Amino acid sequence: MLGKFFGSRSKARDMHNSPVLSDDTLRALRKADDLGHLAPNCELAQYQTLGQALIATVVIQTLSGPDAERLVEELAARFRGDVLVPGSVPGSTARPRHLVLDLQNVEYMDSGAIGSLVALLTQLHKIGGRIALVNTHRNVQFLFKLTQLDRLFPICTDVLKAIERVEREG
Repeated sequence: MLGKFFGSRSKARDMHNSPVLSDDTLRALRKADDLGHLAPNCELAQYQTLGQALIATVVIQTLSGPDAERLVEELAARFRGDVLVPGSVPGSTARPRHLVLDLQNVEYMDSGAIGSLVALLTQLHKIGGRIALVNTHRNVQFLFKLTQLDRLFPICTDVLKAIERVEREG
């Protein structure tokens, strides 16, 4: 009876007409666990420095849970000097002071991610550092404005303006 509403195609025909997943999609599915979190060895951000600012471009679309905690820990390690900052000379003590967080790829961020960023900001304030956000998706920007955290995390339209903002206010 349900066959006339849903069609009575065979499973073999459905398998033949199913879409083929690209190699990139298959790799992404293998990297994600059942909750959509990335495997521990996956890259969360790309880093570069300019002046006293560390620029971190987040490469994932959803920043939540363990991924957010891992990203903040990676960032904190770079500010502590545990990880060599790109562009610095091995053995030097030059560490970034400010963070420009480029969220161009992030479409969703949960409250846990925001809490982790607030904790990082608290640590950076101890060394006179600041955090600015750049290229925020409208959903993420709305969340920061709704919670009035855009007062603590200035939202800028481009990286150079964000660097100028954190260095001027820091």
